Amino acid sequence: MADATHPRPEIEAAWERYTRLPPGPKVVLQIKSLVFLPTNKSILTDILSRIRLKTPEGRAWNGQSINAALDVLGRERLLTDDLACVASLLHPVAIDAIAAPDGELMVAAIRQAFAPSSSYFHVSTRLSDPAQMIQLARLAIYANDDTDFITRCDKHD
Repeated sequence: MADATHPRPEIEAAWERYTRLPPGPKVVLQIKSLVFLPTNKSILTDILSRIRLKTPEGRAWNGQSINAALDVLGRERLLTDDLACVASLLHPVAIDAIAAPDGELMVAAIRQAFAPSSSYFHVSTRLSDPAQMIQLARLAIYANDDTDFITRCDKHD
């Protein structure tokens, strides 16, 4: 039986595959772990452009470079069928993302990408979506932002 000092072998194997990733796919998986919910490529592109991170080749992220990173993550079995971070790595990769040099930028970009828009329709639909409220509360925990966490919980309640 696995415990805190002896994780399950499949988690250890997934973590090992994660640590060997090239920088581009690693950043994509870090963002996906912080986003928590499955997201499409346009949201991922939006987040990467907000962070202003470049690919390892020094270029702006685009559909082709994101697809290449997702292909690597898929081959390494680090994504679910809906292109989310595998559940066993959500927490450890999120912690690694927060500790990364661009961790604060990732958190800010994700918050901006999922912030309610100014139109009435988007505000009312986004604020009524409990999954997104939980997602942003989870992000506040990783960012160690108790004020934002309390705000998100109050809105959810």
